[in-house]
Amino acid sequence: MEQKQWSYNRLERIEATITDQTAEAIRRGQAETGLSIGELIDRMALNTMPREAGKAILLILENVTITISALSDEERRKALMEVVTTLVALLPASVLNDLFDAALTDRRGSAICANGA
Repeated sequence: MEQKQWSYNRLERIEATITDQTAEAIRRGQAETGLSIGELIDRMALNTMPREAGKAILLILENVTITISALSDEERRKALMEVVTTLVALLPASVLNDLFDAALTDRRGSAICANGA
């Protein structure tokens, strides 16, 4: 996932004592997203509502990635299927064909890259 920089007015260094589980969750989040500890905490604490589509998309993808990182492969697949199904249900029917076509195009492109063609 491409990392984008968020702009902050001011950065402040803090020291905190956290549980073992929180520390492990933060490490897992770092490994899954490539974000720093501070960036992860900012996103968790601020639960921001970006005014730009690109930032909203990035925040959604980061949150999904972090949220499912501790799940088994099977549970991760189930969770993603449920999320995707729910999101698709929010779309008007007129958009579904375009979405399906875009998904097929993207998968074909990914398959071509994976096969080295």
